Amino acid sequence: MRSNSQSPGLVKKTTTRRFESSFLWAQPGSSCWVETPIKEKFFKATIISRNDETSKIIVKYDPHPIFASVQTLSKEVDFLQILRFNEQQALNPLIGFEDMVNMDVLNEAEVIQNLKLRYNGDMIFTYIGPTLLVINPYKPILSDFSPENYKLYSEQANSKLFILKENPPHVFAIGAKAFNQLINTSRDQAIVISGESGAGKTENTKFAMRFITSLSSEFNEESKTHGHPIKFFRIFKDFCKKMHPLKKKY
Repeated sequence: MRSNSQSPGLVKKTTTRRFESSFLWAQPGSSCWVETPIKEKFFKATIISRNDETSKIIVKYDPHPIFASVQTLSKEVDFLQILRFNEQQALNPLIGFEDMVNMDVLNEAEVIQNLKLRYNGDMIFTYIGPTLLVINPYKPILSDFSPENYKLYSEQANSKLFILKENPPHVFAIGAKAFNQLINTSRDQAIVISGESGAGKTENTKFAMRFITSLSSEFNEESKTHGHPIKFFRIFKDFCKKMHPLKKKY
């Protein structure tokens, strides 16, 4: 009879090998992010050396324009404190990645850095695949909701095929996608807006609803001329009545 059970020593060695293989990228000279207890949380550093027996890495922190105290942090860190640095350059370094699925390396540190770069440039909308991430700017950004922007997305919404990633990230893009699929597939659509209190759920819901309502009004007028009116207004009126109590629940 053959036993399939493995000895604890073999299991430990196998686990160790898997752990080490996940950090093969962490070689001397490579850049990385180091997780720290400081408010900034992640700091860029260069790996100086690694010790696989102790699972420790020696790093040299890059100078930071605000947190000079980063140089006082421990330079010996655990493997689990580091994250891979994305060496890939965005097509436009000033705006970062509009869709973060295009990043070669995607982890918590890279997500935060990309969102911070865009937020500092008043770019509050960022895709991650079909999901739109929105950061509350706590100030009006009128250019994002200009007539030119409305026209850009409304024209795309009325096209035969609306491809999300071919349009700049925006709440209008999400509304345009839902409207386009509603018209072209005749199937119900849903937009899920979630976030913490104060994240901007209510405002984004308003913007999305205004945009879709405007599109439906234009579509109704066009449909009437062809003798096929579609009653969108009743749908939106019923939805808006239900929107307020739902908002309070989630």
